[in-house]
Amino acid sequence: MGRERELQEIARVLADPAARLITLAGIGGMGKTRLAIEIAKKCREQFAHGAAFVALMAVTTGDSIVPAIADALGFGFYESDDPRTQLINYLREKQLLLVLDNLEHLVGDAKALTLIEELLRDAPRVKILATSREPLAVQSEWLFELDGLGDQAVTLFEQSACRAQSGFQSCEDDRSSIARICQLVGGMPLGIELAASWVRVLSCAEIAQEIERHLDFLTTSARDVPERHRSMRAVFDQSWRLLSKDERHALSRLSVFRGGFRRDAAEQIADANLTVLSALVTKSLVRRVEANRYDLHELVRQYAVIRLAENAPEQAETLDRRGVFYLKQFAEQENVLNSPAQTEVIKEQTREMGNVRAAWHHAGERGEFSLIGQTLNSFLLFYEVRGWFREAIEQIEVATNALRARPTSAPDLMGQLLNRQAWFRFRCGQYGAARELSKQGLALLRPLGPQSALANASLFGAIIAYRAGELSAAQQLADEGLTTARAIHTDWLIAFGLCVQGIVAQAAGRHSEAYDHLRAGPEGFRAVGSPHLIGFALNYLAPITLDLGRIAEAQVLLEESLAMNQRADDRWGLGTCYGNLGLVAQARGDLNAARSLFRQAVDTFDELGARGYTAEYLVHLGAASAAMGDAAEAKKIFRDAIRLASQAQAMLTVADGIVGLTGLLAREAERPEHLVEWLQVVESHPATHAATRERAVGLRAELSHLIIAQPMETMPSPSSRVDHCASRRGT
Repeated sequence: MGRERELQEIARVLADPAARLITLAGIGGMGKTRLAIEIAKKCREQFAHGAAFVALMAVTTGDSIVPAIADALGFGFYESDDPRTQLINYLREKQLLLVLDNLEHLVGDAKALTLIEELLRDAPRVKILATSREPLAVQSEWLFELDGLGDQAVTLFEQSACRAQSGFQSCEDDRSSIARICQLVGGMPLGIELAASWVRVLSCAEIAQEIERHLDFLTTSARDVPERHRSMRAVFDQSWRLLSKDERHALSRLSVFRGGFRRDAAEQIADANLTVLSALVTKSLVRRVEANRYDLHELVRQYAVIRLAENAPEQAETLDRRGVFYLKQFAEQENVLNSPAQTEVIKEQTREMGNVRAAWHHAGERGEFSLIGQTLNSFLLFYEVRGWFREAIEQIEVATNALRARPTSAPDLMGQLLNRQAWFRFRCGQYGAARELSKQGLALLRPLGPQSALANASLFGAIIAYRAGELSAAQQLADEGLTTARAIHTDWLIAFGLCVQGIVAQAAGRHSEAYDHLRAGPEGFRAVGSPHLIGFALNYLAPITLDLGRIAEAQVLLEESLAMNQRADDRWGLGTCYGNLGLVAQARGDLNAARSLFRQAVDTFDELGARGYTAEYLVHLGAASAAMGDAAEAKKIFRDAIRLASQAQAMLTVADGIVGLTGLLAREAERPEHLVEWLQVVESHPATHAATRERAVGLRAELSHLIIAQPMETMPSPSSRVDHCASRRGT
């Protein structure tokens, strides 16, 4: 039955003389009755007079419990005395386990609770095991709250499926679907069994899809199943009938939450004050999952959704309340997100993202674009730090499509949305699309004059253009962004603008200028206190420091960067930091450490789906492998880097990869005239980094005097790589 741990624990408690009343509490369908029966079987020998099971579902009043217990015991009343007194006298000397099943509808009945208290007082060797959807709330109660099955859920599904269809055997493709089914029903035994009964008709994947679609799918026509257990709707209807008006109102509204909720949200959105919330927790319809955080069992939530939909105006009002609550709260945290409290805020926002996503979608559907606009800066920073780039793209597209569908124009918001879309597509290695979206966003924002949105868009656009190899455009955008930031007197944007100026200057080979600009970045961000921004600036300052020969200084900068990015849990920042630490190790001659660190950077960016940056650190990894004498591995790595960088249209990295691979092929005397042709393309291409161009010139000089007739098949012609990518970029 999958409750072995609970069986052992409750059996242990039953052996304790102090434990007289034990209640198994949980929502309907959790298997309370079945567990109580198993406990009675397991423990009956501990009691001289065995165990008796009393079904109370049909009992409607406290007065009716006495005859129900008597029937279970086989005890007959005689006429002279009160039946209650007769029952207690009969049990007075008995050593017995009395199982009272389904007590929830009698919890508020004073006579029922009085009888239980009298039995415990006057029959000292009788123990009571009760099942109920809520605790009895008496002092002598030992409470066991039943939740869904854990690891045993899949086993229960397969056992139930075998009963439904003889010879059922799950295949490899079924494993994930069965796990999903168990997750959707929250490990609820009844839900698992109802789902498994459909294997005669549907595949496991189809069963999971149907459960996601609607609660009423979970039904059975089996004649030997009690009516109240023939569907999940029937199970929850019983719980619904036991709720007060305020509890029903709150429970239906609580269904709008996704991924749990805090107490303040429950009160403001669902009218669930502390009294009501406590009652719903007590009745096992709401779960307290951690301090000040609650959620609903998924099937309870689906049922509550149905109930809320019965009142359309109330449903609309609740969804509107949720949207205002979460999006305004998200917007108000913008300043805190750029402060020393960033890490804690990100953690809290991560818990709430299910609600924020739902609120964002609803705002788009309702045309509440002012709410969406207020959240954009917080939105960008949250998704940036978490590394959830693909989801960010999806969410921005939701808002962009909703805005386009409205007849009214909002160029400011559309410009910002396009800018955010550009940035996250850039993060995913879609440099061409990112550059185009960046241009579109800037075209909408520039006519509106200096503002933080324009400064952001210009500076992001500069980084995108720089990585795409458009250094002239990158410089113009960096100048525009810094000028705008200074015009609106926003300190952190000024610091960001100085960093971007330094990044572009480094690419152009202006090392001293780059160092001066990049030095100002961390200082400006330290005044703000954001771990993410400080780590970002240090990650760019360290390489230029290394280029200037200051190895020890670069190491110190990167150690601080590593600490900041770990504190912020910034995966992008960590990946960059690993790669830069690899450069430091390489400069010190520790190639083993360098290769290991480059591999960490590659793995991190590969997990993030960032092809351009994966390619960049593959180039460094290839160079380290070549320096260690592993030419075959290095050539493979360089080719992978060129392929990925070409896909991302990351022209700087394409050029770096070509120079690295050409250097290896030159050692093998493979058609140096063809290699010279490649190097000439790299030298003349406007996307080439100054340092890369310098290496290409030196290598071409070494090859220019060699002539070998042997055909070379290890590299494609230059036009199939650089020129093709250049034509797509228009460079």
